[in-house]
Amino acid sequence: MVEFKELAKLPLFTGLSEEILSSISRILREERFKAGSLVIREGDPADFFYIIHSGEMEVRKTIDSESQKHKTLAILEEGDIFGEMALFGEELRAADVLAIQDSQLWRVDFKDFSKLLEVDPRLGIQLLKAIANILIFRLKAINQELATLYEVSQIISSTRNIGELLRKAFDQVMRDVRSAEAGFIAVWNRYNEEFDICCSSNLPDNKHLSIEDPLILELQAKRTPLMVRDISQNPALEKGLYKGSSMLISPILYKDELLGLIGLIHPSKKRAFGYSQMVLLSSVCTNLASALKNIEKEDEDLLKERLAQKKVYY
Repeated sequence: MVEFKELAKLPLFTGLSEEILSSISRILREERFKAGSLVIREGDPADFFYIIHSGEMEVRKTIDSESQKHKTLAILEEGDIFGEMALFGEELRAADVLAIQDSQLWRVDFKDFSKLLEVDPRLGIQLLKAIANILIFRLKAINQELATLYEVSQIISSTRNIGELLRKAFDQVMRDVRSAEAGFIAVWNRYNEEFDICCSSNLPDNKHLSIEDPLILELQAKRTPLMVRDISQNPALEKGLYKGSSMLISPILYKDELLGLIGLIHPSKKRAFGYSQMVLLSSVCTNLASALKNIEKEDEDLLKERLAQKKVYY
């Protein structure tokens, strides 16, 4: 049985009495998953939910089953819950959940949860309030993502100049991610083989990032967003122009090509960024990648047309 003292450490159970925590601990079943394991499959019956005691989970939705393309909806960590929507009438799982790292979970079967509520309705109210607070927080994060993506899509549809597009998109991100006190956006320049810093805020006036820069090397290797919650845990990045106590970096990827990156920084605060902000920034970068490629193709087609018009035939 799970010790109630372990429950008291998690935000979900903050403020609950020892009596209530002891009752909850009796219905929890501990399960462990290795990194890469599929914990919940989309479409499976929903009759239990999980509490994350340790580790991280990725919630993702399949976009194209043939190519296995998917969209990350959320990254969950210690203290989060998932699968709880079945409490409100969802009969089938709406998304896959995978373990990002080795994780320890506490499983709650709905039949046990229902019995507990019948015995002590007071406990049910407390738990449902806690779950509702989590859902409200997630809804706010989703609303922010949708609002930002809408603004970025408007910028993309009305702008055909790459420099203007990047500046406006960067300004939008800096406004919406309020914990970012500094940042930059950089794009690949194939002529000088460096990443040109097109826009920056509250950073030294550097113009380029080398392909040998530790940050670029890490993005090239992993091809995924990077969240540094404490720079001391990643000392290779401490010497860059982008250094700060915590950072959130997302690559601008088109297929497997690294077109650029956006970096958000807090100079002094550790753990300044959360996973909902990482998902938001990643979505913005995905939209920018397609826009950059489209503008590049339009510019090349226009150049070819002009060259063809000037061609002299003998």
